[in-house]
Amino acid sequence: MKLLFKNYTILSQEESKTILELRNKDYIRLNMQNTESIEMQKHLEWIETLKDDMSKEYFALVLDEKIVGSCSWVRDEKDIITWGIYFAQTASPLVPSLSAYLFIEYLFKVKNNDTIKAYIRKENISAYKFNQHLGFILDTEDEIFYYVSLSKAQWLEQSTHRFITSLTKYLGKIEYEFQ
Repeated sequence: MKLLFKNYTILSQEESKTILELRNKDYIRLNMQNTESIEMQKHLEWIETLKDDMSKEYFALVLDEKIVGSCSWVRDEKDIITWGIYFAQTASPLVPSLSAYLFIEYLFKVKNNDTIKAYIRKENISAYKFNQHLGFILDTEDEIFYYVSLSKAQWLEQSTHRFITSLTKYLGKIEYEFQ
């Protein structure tokens, strides 16, 4: 099993189309901050802006040469890092967990962030629970979103919990790479 985190800026036109089709599926789109469907031309124009933008990165998650999801981080004007992740419904349950683990490791160790935040639509209970399993804690909420965070210290403490230790056992069995 090979898991590739492939930067949107180096995706082929066909891969960009595939990731957009996945993002525009109702079960993903309706859980995004921007719930609107995105047109291909707008998507390609947006990807072009990513090439010179150091405040964000978007990766297609490619498992054995098939796009199965996406993950991203964005630094806002207040220097807050927010992460996001989504997957095809056909992805094996292990893939989202391993991808999230590897991406969080990337954000803390490679990108050297101290805290990661996320906002999760309240009706997306499975995403909220998923983030809790990863160690995220609730900071606040409003009518639409739960706002959660995970510090590097909390992540290190979380590394001994059963969910995380079970994931790390699989890491020796897969290849993974960030491009």
